[in-house]
Amino acid sequence: MKSVLYIIFILIIVVFFALVSYEPNEVTPQVQDTELQAVQVLEEEVTIMSEITESQLVEEKQEIVMVEEEAEVVVEQTAPVKPVPEVAEEPAQEVVVEEVPQISFTTINEVTREALVNIFCTTKSGGLFKPVTGSGVVIDERGIILTNAHVAQYFLIEDYVTEDFINCVIRTGSPAKPLYTAKPLFISPSWIKANANGIIQQEPKGTGEDDYALLLITGRTDPTKTIPDKFSFIKPFYDSGSITKGDNVLLAGYPAGFLSGIAISKSLYISSSVTQVMEVFTFKEGTLDLFSIGGSVVAQQGSSGGAVVNDRNELTGIIVTSSVAETTGERDLRAIAIGHINRSFVKDTGFNLQALFSSDVSAQADIFNESLAPALTQLLENELNKR
Repeated sequence: MKSVLYIIFILIIVVFFALVSYEPNEVTPQVQDTELQAVQVLEEEVTIMSEITESQLVEEKQEIVMVEEEAEVVVEQTAPVKPVPEVAEEPAQEVVVEEVPQISFTTINEVTREALVNIFCTTKSGGLFKPVTGSGVVIDERGIILTNAHVAQYFLIEDYVTEDFINCVIRTGSPAKPLYTAKPLFISPSWIKANANGIIQQEPKGTGEDDYALLLITGRTDPTKTIPDKFSFIKPFYDSGSITKGDNVLLAGYPAGFLSGIAISKSLYISSSVTQVMEVFTFKEGTLDLFSIGGSVVAQQGSSGGAVVNDRNELTGIIVTSSVAETTGERDLRAIAIGHINRSFVKDTGFNLQALFSSDVSAQADIFNESLAPALTQLLENELNKR
């Protein structure tokens, strides 16, 4: 009996220890699965958040791009609406048309003849000089005449031999009638210095370089009358670089090549002709200084200093030289450009013609006649004394 109880006791103890030491096998996997699921959920949430963030960024980028594109579209749509370019272009085209009015050469001829003058010089006793005749054109309402130095040089020797030995007057009209007296405003010193010996030559030659002079009308030949407040004139065109071959121009002068002294004195008429610029030349600096205007009735002695006027009624040059030929049509008449005259004036004075014309021209004439003219007169008289 005791042995049976002993065995039962032992079994009870074994079962007890078995129960105490037993651990269920399914608990750990469940916990691991829960932890795994939790980790997976977190990773999925991170992924989702990442996707959402990237999606939001993409959307934000797209919104920014769209806004930028919309802004660009707005600019493109509003730019053509601006009226300024169109308004600016239309008047510009109209102004260009208005700046180049079509003036007939009939009108230009009438205006040019009103501004044209004849410079006529005679001596008291004759003999030493034949009557000298040349042309000129009024270029300022105050009575400023542009002509050649080889014409105006006779004003410098008016007292040669005796006082008032040579008398030069300004004649106008057709036939030419003496109306005005004048004095030198400026005669090119460069030309006088280089060509003083030409005053004693029967047929002097030259290129035309620096061959210009300015005279100022001072009074009437009839002292009981006064000069007009304003003279008819032609505005000088200084941009000689724009003169091109083929340009139509009007020539006007007082040609006297086939006339006697008496005829020049009593029956000298204006001649004018429409022709073209045939060739252009430079003296030495690459600038347009001289241009050929072919042969015409104006191509005679006496036309020197005559007007060359473009189709806008601007004085582009003055007649200066002519080649020698049997007929006027075969001769080659040439003119010096206003641009060359202006450059030559700057070379001699240090300022341009526009500055001269904006000043007191009467005072400027006095300065020239008191300071420069005596030396130039002496050069000419030295040549005359060699005869």
